[in-house]
Amino acid sequence: MCCRTLASLRAARTSAREVAWLQAAETGEGIPAVRAGGRELPGLVLDLDATLITCHSEKEQAAPTYNGGFGFHPLVCFLANTGEAVSGRLPPGNCGADTAADHIAVLDDALAQIPAAHRHGTAILVRADSVGSAKAFPAHIRTLRGHGLDLRFSVGYAVTEPVRRAIRSLPEDL
Repeated sequence: MCCRTLASLRAARTSAREVAWLQAAETGEGIPAVRAGGRELPGLVLDLDATLITCHSEKEQAAPTYNGGFGFHPLVCFLANTGEAVSGRLPPGNCGADTAADHIAVLDDALAQIPAAHRHGTAILVRADSVGSAKAFPAHIRTLRGHGLDLRFSVGYAVTEPVRRAIRSLPEDL
């Protein structure tokens, strides 16, 4: 798909989302809150994560994945408040979505999909797995704060047995 077509689709989705969100506000429903750790999180929550889509095809860009299967490895951003997919990148299956550049591009596209009234003046939490901890990605989020966005970020990490041992060895008063 050419860049002009993608830009038109993005603009149409942004416009439709703005109307839908305005209608939700008029009915008193608004955008639902996200719950985590037994409490409601303020504002909007964007979740970035990659996933494997298994398929085998002789078609364009079908390639072996990093784990030896065949398919694609898209990086997608969902608005956790509503479950909406707001952006994504689809590299070939043998190309992991594990670069800060991919995360930055997907986040920037996602932020552009949020209506301006919600993007500015609303707390936005960006959540990613450990791949999102690459230095450039959190630095980019901090830079966006200087452009009037109230952004925070949370990077998760798999708690394996070696990590548990390391945590248990920490002093209790740390």
